Amino acid sequence: MPQIVPMLNPIASQRLNEAVDAMNRNDYSSALSISSQLRMTTPSPQALYIELLAMAGLGMIKQTERLLRKNQQFLEQWPDGLGMSMHVQGRLAMRQNKPEVAVPLFRAAFERLSKNQACLLDYAEALFHTTQFAQAHDLYVQALTLGPPSPSIYTNLAACCMRMQQFDQAFAYNYVGWTNQPDGVMAQKIGHAFILSGNPREAAKHFHQAMKLGNHVVEAYHGMAEAYRRLNMPKRAVRYLRMALGAPNLPRHQELGLLQTLGNCYEKMGEVEAWIPYSQRLLDLDPKNISFLLNMGNAMQMLGRYQEALIWADKAEEAAPGHPDITYFRGFIHLLQGRWDIGWAGYEWRWRALPFQEKYGAVLRPLQSPMWNGVADLKGKVVMALCEQGAGDLMQFGLYCKSLIERGAIVDLLAPPSMTELMMSMPWIREVHDNYFRVPPHDYHVSLMTMPLYDKTLVETIPTAPIPYLKAPRKRERFSEKFTVALSWYGDPKHSYDAWRSMPTHYLYDLIKAFPDVQFVSMQMAPHQRTLQKYFKAGLLIDGMEGATTFTDTAALIDACDLVISVDTSTAHLAACMNKPVWTLISHYADWRWLGAESTTRWYKNMRLFRQSKVHDWRELLQRVAVELRVASKIKPVLEPDAIEPATPEPVKPKAASASAETAAKKTKRGTKLTLGGLSKRATNSKTAK
Repeated sequence: MPQIVPMLNPIASQRLNEAVDAMNRNDYSSALSISSQLRMTTPSPQALYIELLAMAGLGMIKQTERLLRKNQQFLEQWPDGLGMSMHVQGRLAMRQNKPEVAVPLFRAAFERLSKNQACLLDYAEALFHTTQFAQAHDLYVQALTLGPPSPSIYTNLAACCMRMQQFDQAFAYNYVGWTNQPDGVMAQKIGHAFILSGNPREAAKHFHQAMKLGNHVVEAYHGMAEAYRRLNMPKRAVRYLRMALGAPNLPRHQELGLLQTLGNCYEKMGEVEAWIPYSQRLLDLDPKNISFLLNMGNAMQMLGRYQEALIWADKAEEAAPGHPDITYFRGFIHLLQGRWDIGWAGYEWRWRALPFQEKYGAVLRPLQSPMWNGVADLKGKVVMALCEQGAGDLMQFGLYCKSLIERGAIVDLLAPPSMTELMMSMPWIREVHDNYFRVPPHDYHVSLMTMPLYDKTLVETIPTAPIPYLKAPRKRERFSEKFTVALSWYGDPKHSYDAWRSMPTHYLYDLIKAFPDVQFVSMQMAPHQRTLQKYFKAGLLIDGMEGATTFTDTAALIDACDLVISVDTSTAHLAACMNKPVWTLISHYADWRWLGAESTTRWYKNMRLFRQSKVHDWRELLQRVAVELRVASKIKPVLEPDAIEPATPEPVKPKAASASAETAAKKTKRGTKLTLGGLSKRATNSKTAK
């Protein structure tokens, strides 16, 4: 609020300015006490104005409205009285969470109170809450010229810039504000700005500064935990969250937020047993929250307790009947149970489930064509196939492009740029496109992960892929004359279940040392290269990914090896689609596609599955791998390719890309495979057995 110089006696003027100072500190109680006493002894519109604003600030809505009505005529006798009245009415609207009502009131008030910084700041805040961020920003800038440049104005300017994705400008405003008043709150705001802009490392520095300054320590702990969680350092995050949860008298909303972040960290670490008590505490605080109920169900399914998971889904259904998240969750559990007859239908609800929409929904938004419903005639129609999830899913479910061809469709494919060249080798694809916002004309689009629903795929009827249906577009020289094994033991750390599926590097040391006659090749890219330098220098491992940027490079590496050993990532799928012998290392929490205890899979004839016997027990699993590798390395395995006959739709003639694929496929017809546990003995009648 600006200093008011009223036509009052010196004592009354001093008291009025004390009330204004209290308002500037947001000390509404003191401002109300001073202004109400002053109005009783020396009636003035300024004292009444301060009293009304203080009452509104304290949430005394009915009392403020009553006092304003009673004194409306008194206010309007003065030149600025109508502006004062409208300002108070705007404040009341904001207190009632009606910013759209407050905006025109503040606008009219400021037209009459053009030098009133408090009125302008209220006007800017109302615009911000109605998502008019650019206009709010301009008013905050103007407010800097009307009074002292308080840190809160810079904070609000930074908030406007954050909403407009102007992160650099937001940092600048926050730093200026912090310079004016270096307190913990400002440091936290800067930290959150860095979090939102994707720079958690810098955010952690500011949250640490906020903790040192000592203000709002719980919020600083929470911010530090969030920074470390995003840095993929969940153990450090848990430490700060426990410190925050140990604070006395935590407000309910704050405890809920801390517990949710803690649950995310334990999930990231793969420590489900530790996660369950905190999930139960969330339910104690909010027993009807379906997210918390499904979190508990998710913990049960990760422990393999599928029936208990479904019981939690039933409890969520009682709380929110018909909610799509629940139907999707049930479908996922049924897939894990192998009940695919009902699982696919539930899994299709993923498109309506909020967590899935937030992560993958953007894939479909640019497409203007109708989604194919599994029934419409496709003869002669152009279908744009896509896979909304990972690269491995695209390779695996790319097999269903064959099903679309058999229905008479012409199939084009949407794929990430890193996969475009590789996916062109798939024999059922006419063209591959990598720009989701500039898709050529087509009749329908379909997600390949929906195709099992339309094809009524069951565990017993998983279509066996005619392999290879992906090929390395370019070749590279072999790494060694020794039996060569490509290793992939780490996936994307951002993956939800990466703590389960990825294997710490140190577990590999004993395996590599035990086989001096085997050449091991790393398929890991940055950021893992630094931890591998000692292996490279010792000659235990060759860096196969040096200079690699696309899946075409990865395919060339796989082609130059005899065997691929990989955790459950896209590498395993690529090797399998290329007809390379591949051993996939499956965590105790296995994805639904790998089903139960089998050591083989119908998805790929050339893949063997090695499963953890206990949670996170990679050592015992690798001991079994070592036994099998000792046998396999004595035989240089060659797998014979299947003959692929891409179905050509009639009467539409495929484009040149399809014709070349068909020609290539005919050239790859070979004799019968002799398989042995996912590997084959050397086939003497094979032209490729060299």
